[in-house]
Amino acid sequence: MRSGDAEPLIAAVHEAGRRLLRTWPGPHGGRPTVPTHIKPDGTLVTEADRDCEEILVGALLRVVPDAVVISEEDEDSHHRAAETLWFVDPLDGTRQYLIGSSDFAILVSAWTDGNPCWSIMSFPVDGLMGIADGPAIHIVPNASPLSQRLVHAVYCDPPGLRDRLPAGIGYAIDHFESTRAMFDVASGQAAGAVVLMCGHQAWDIAAPIHLIAASGGIVTDEFGQPVRLRAPSVTARYLVAADQPDLHALLLSALPNLPKPRSQQPQAAETDDAMSTEPFLTPVANDWANRFFDDGFELTFRALGKYESTRDDLDNLLLLLRLNPGARILDVPCGFGRHAGLLAEAGFSVVGIDLSEHQIALARAKWPEVTFDVRDMRNPPNGPFDAVLSLWSSFGFLETRDEDVRTLVSWRDRLVPGGSLVLELTTLERAQHENRRSDEAVSTKSVVNNGVREDAWYDWEAQISHVRYSRPGWSRECRTRMYSREQLAAVLAEAGFVDIRMMGDFRGGPLNPANRTIVIATTPNDSKEGTSE
Repeated sequence: MRSGDAEPLIAAVHEAGRRLLRTWPGPHGGRPTVPTHIKPDGTLVTEADRDCEEILVGALLRVVPDAVVISEEDEDSHHRAAETLWFVDPLDGTRQYLIGSSDFAILVSAWTDGNPCWSIMSFPVDGLMGIADGPAIHIVPNASPLSQRLVHAVYCDPPGLRDRLPAGIGYAIDHFESTRAMFDVASGQAAGAVVLMCGHQAWDIAAPIHLIAASGGIVTDEFGQPVRLRAPSVTARYLVAADQPDLHALLLSALPNLPKPRSQQPQAAETDDAMSTEPFLTPVANDWANRFFDDGFELTFRALGKYESTRDDLDNLLLLLRLNPGARILDVPCGFGRHAGLLAEAGFSVVGIDLSEHQIALARAKWPEVTFDVRDMRNPPNGPFDAVLSLWSSFGFLETRDEDVRTLVSWRDRLVPGGSLVLELTTLERAQHENRRSDEAVSTKSVVNNGVREDAWYDWEAQISHVRYSRPGWSRECRTRMYSREQLAAVLAEAGFVDIRMMGDFRGGPLNPANRTIVIATTPNDSKEGTSE
């Protein structure tokens, strides 16, 4: 960058930082004071993002009038191409910003022919800033070296890495923003970082990569190759950074054995479905099901106490349904078989289906006498069944309401006349009761329970919830449609169910906005049709 051109950009970054601080809820996570929306890809965007984008891009175009800018919040810019690209992320870490964490940043970075030229990173709350101009770097303020520096493992926990680190180097597992971990490597506050790419785009990593390289550190992909950015998409599955070559080599060696990329693979493509980093995959895809419902899933939700009432819930449900041993039951989706297995032990004829191969393998191993199949919930096996159970918020994963209705129809068609469908789920009423403040369009929540962190954001207009669960070495996200009770009754009636009953627990208790909702609906059988709560 020409002498004198950097000052207006640095001033713009300071201005954007002041803008962010005006609506930052503060360290105690008070209510955000900035309107927030959910983008089509499931990520959050605030008016603060857009205000800062206007400040930064405006200043950049005044300094470099012909600059080709690719900004996170400007979707039209994502298809631009040029020898030199400016990547702009006006608010990196929107979720952290909204919950009052200081772990958010402003990132601007210029790359020519896939290599970094000029970059800036700013953390407004902490007053930290790093600027890289070619091979030169300037960190403000200069920090004193720590007595023990860390290696950060972000969204991952490479097996055995902790025990292999040299003496004097600590280890930390991080589940949220990777930007600060990489900045700490560049500023000498961390020895290294291993970052699993989870939906990262060029604007997330361009500036951190440049600062680490300018500081004399090493930063590569999982194969030890330099990262070249010529488009928004990122093909690297890991970023590996270290301040010393020996440590970098050690971090690389700790990664899982990954297949080498195909020769001539284009930078903008990512074709390995098993390692896809789309932020919110449709949960009817096998790759999503197998990644989300893995060993970590069961351990995480067991830690949250989600399975403790399983036997009591089933005993009470059987009383409500008045089913006798020998009745045929479909459990969809069945997970690792905690309901299906107990029902089989009680003398029922049970079939369990789930899209997760891993969960089905666990179920078969524990209850070999039960029929478990890897199968899409929209295509259940032929019945007839006396009851279909879909428990624990498994309804609402699909992309559209029409898909939900078609799925309900397919379940109805597998039931005998007068057969029962049981749903257990969180309705819109409960979600709003627990999470919505006033008439806000989007609500956020961040809680920690027994070592598990839950970050959630709710789009009330779209009636969609997005939740990330994190614990050491494991972090996953899911998306669910939230139905109101009235809407739920409507889709069930549209699918051909009758006698639709809703209750507040498996004992048949009254509805309560603080409780999950149990729904029992039946197929027509010469009895009077109706809907009741």
